[in-house]
Amino acid sequence: MSREQSETRGGNSFGKTASKAATVIDEQLHWGADAVSSFARQTADHVERATDLVQRQGEKIQHKARQIGQAATDHPNYVLLAVGAIGFTLGLLARGRGRA
Repeated sequence: MSREQSETRGGNSFGKTASKAATVIDEQLHWGADAVSSFARQTADHVERATDLVQRQGEKIQHKARQIGQAATDHPNYVLLAVGAIGFTLGLLARGRGRA
């Protein structure tokens, strides 16, 4: 059987194999692109949630800091007493370490 007869009967097997390979590569490429896209979306969602959480916590900290600042403004004597006590304690601790 000649080559021409073989190609007309069974078709070009190399062409069929190449076509199948191209189809498989195309499917795998789309699957990979979809996987990367899904991963990117999930990562963006996680980053967005983390950003929201940090912003909410920051707002809470700012609110507490304002409250503490207002309390310090309202009661300066207590603040001076607390700062003096802390300074005295730190001085004792530093002095005690120097003798050891």
